[in-house]
Amino acid sequence: MATLGGGAIAAGGFGIAGGTALVTGIGGIAGASAAAAGARWTRWTTGQVVADAMRLDLIARCVLIEAENQDEKQRRVVQSLQERLEGVVADGERLLDRIRDLSRENARLTADNKELREELRRQHADAKRAEGALEVILDRLPETAA
Repeated sequence: MATLGGGAIAAGGFGIAGGTALVTGIGGIAGASAAAAGARWTRWTTGQVVADAMRLDLIARCVLIEAENQDEKQRRVVQSLQERLEGVVADGERLLDRIRDLSRENARLTADNKELREELRRQHADAKRAEGALEVILDRLPETAA
């Protein structure tokens, strides 16, 4: 983490905190992008996703401020958030794949439905013609006395 933050604080870098901020920032951007894309097909709004991200950030900062062994706790918090983020992104990708599959299936079923409706119309027209022909034939048949 210190490497990502530009080196140790003593050496003039931002240390683990800088690396943590970088990873959380990049992860947050990727997660927010995936969440926003997934929110298009769910009841979540972008505002809710952003509010949840801000809550997570605030909780992480509160935990890190009060920590005695900050470096280790920061690493654990970032690792936990990163694992959760990866899980959310993976879930989002699976949901998007499922939505795409269902969309393709819906398009296929819509086309099948259209073909079946056309076939039904043709059969209905054939039945009407046959009914008309039978009526003509019945009208031409001599009536039999019972």
